[in-house]
Amino acid sequence: MNIIEELLSLKIRHHGCEDTWYSCPKHPDGYANKGRGTECDCGADEHNDKVDAVIAELVLLQVKIHREERDSALRAFSDALEELGIEDELMRRSGMCLVGGMVV
Repeated sequence: MNIIEELLSLKIRHHGCEDTWYSCPKHPDGYANKGRGTECDCGADEHNDKVDAVIAELVLLQVKIHREERDSALRAFSDALEELGIEDELMRRSGMCLVGGMVV
């Protein structure tokens, strides 16, 4: 299951009615009650904004997890090289260096 796709499926459309007097001003088929303005009044924008906010938080969490996994793997790699006694030689040959346990 792709959680982001599932969340996207929770988005809703603006309310539409056969009698467009009762449709949301943002409904694609239009609305007849022009006195209501042009902003959403059916709750779809508010609901969809919440769905978007949850998706954004989830994406940020995924990025954070991937960074932590990457950093952990690099530290483990550095530790393994150090245990083998080849860390300094490998870093010298590659032109990389360790800063705070991170390969740069």
